[in-house]
Amino acid sequence: MKSFLEIFGNKKVFLAVVHVTDYFQALRNIRIAEQGGADGAFLISHGKVTDSTLIGIYQTIREERREAKYPEFWLGINCLTLSPEAVFKRAPKDTEGIWLDDLGLRPRNPEQRRAKKIRAARMRSRWEGLLF
Repeated sequence: MKSFLEIFGNKKVFLAVVHVTDYFQALRNIRIAEQGGADGAFLISHGKVTDSTLIGIYQTIREERREAKYPEFWLGINCLTLSPEAVFKRAPKDTEGIWLDDLGLRPRNPEQRRAKKIRAARMRSRWEGLLF
């Protein structure tokens, strides 16, 4: 598992957020972010597409960019309707980053049950990307 610094180095990093409506809109906005100097982008299912569709769009874009030998541009996903456990099960193993809106960390709860459950799901999945 690589760390943030191993991937981006010791610099300020700008990751754009693309609220995905369809494949073409996502691709267009990734290119805009890339041309604008962003270091990467998160694709988010903000009500316009399902999480399954978002994951499919992510996979297609990653495959096309690899085949076309585009310069590397970091991409992550944020699936708003899936539980963290489901995201780890369904995200491609080479997904570079996953954003979870709630990691389950509770300052006043020393047991951290939810956070431990999410960590266990991540470990079971063997996913090795960056978790935000």
